[in-house]
Amino acid sequence: MLNLESNYFNEYYGSNPQFYNIAFMHYNLESFVEDKNEYLLIEKDLVKIKEYVKDLFKIYFSSIDDLLKFMNNSNVINDYYNDIYLRINNEKDLNKLANSNLEGIKIVIPFSKLSNYDTKILNKYKVVIQIDSVSELSLNELNNLSLYNVSEIMVGQICYLSSYFMSYFERIGSKYGINPMDQLSIEKQALISNDNYSLENYEVVYNELNKIVDGIDLELDEVIKFKMIYERIINKISYDFDGVETTKLSNQNLLGGLVNNSCVCEGYAKILQQALSLVGIESIVVGGNGEKEDGGHIWNQVKIDGVWYNADAAYDSIEVRKGNEMSLCLVDDSSVYKTDYLIANKCDKKYVFGSSK
Repeated sequence: MLNLESNYFNEYYGSNPQFYNIAFMHYNLESFVEDKNEYLLIEKDLVKIKEYVKDLFKIYFSSIDDLLKFMNNSNVINDYYNDIYLRINNEKDLNKLANSNLEGIKIVIPFSKLSNYDTKILNKYKVVIQIDSVSELSLNELNNLSLYNVSEIMVGQICYLSSYFMSYFERIGSKYGINPMDQLSIEKQALISNDNYSLENYEVVYNELNKIVDGIDLELDEVIKFKMIYERIINKISYDFDGVETTKLSNQNLLGGLVNNSCVCEGYAKILQQALSLVGIESIVVGGNGEKEDGGHIWNQVKIDGVWYNADAAYDSIEVRKGNEMSLCLVDDSSVYKTDYLIANKCDKKYVFGSSK
């Protein structure tokens, strides 16, 4: 048992969180209390957490001011220098960082905003490029990143925050001037995922996703493009039943399913979302209660011709391997687990293939 003691970690994880939650959900470390003892308790908790999650350990700051407060009030920055990720929100943040003697720290910057910053200043740090989809960053564009000191590519929607965290949304929204119902923007300020890839691994992911969409005419109807990709994924990838009990990064991210042809529901959903992005189909990742005790399930919502549907590739992959037909491909909300994700869309239609909608 971890027995976490700080108010900060108890607010987000509880005193003894499940491994999955604390290993895969790296919340923005905020300095919202001026209590020296709280900093000490956070330091003690971080020792326990790093020992518990090992290589999955990360510390995330979405505010340079919070990072500087921790630097002045604790040993967190010195003790975990290589584990820290700092989001840069604007040029003012970068200039503050440049004056703080923290060269070499990892900084998170959206790919779309990279050109807004001075390259010479950026290259004092390990740049972590964030993209929502691989369609934003081709291999040609990846090669152009050689101008920058890029250490990792962070890919995809984070997808972990549910309505349970509404008070957190409101605090983050107020702090950064974001509507608390804008979950995608809130998530980027609130936490980071483990979907980080070296440049070499990003190239592997990109190439494997392009194999899935290879030969698909972009001019085809959206439903035809979707079904081709969906069927290729559920036939390529096997569900990792062992991975349900032994949570590991490789069956949760893009590499496991694409390279090892095996993953759990989260891997399926991320792969489907990213493959669809390459043919111009909008999709999101959502989650809800699953079958296993104290567990959950993750799937996609997909927008076809302006209408949102649910699609559960993990479930259909299992069913197809049993010799059954797909049954959760473009279905309504009554067919899947309930989700409390604020980003989730209302899906009140089921697509009937071979017929009108």
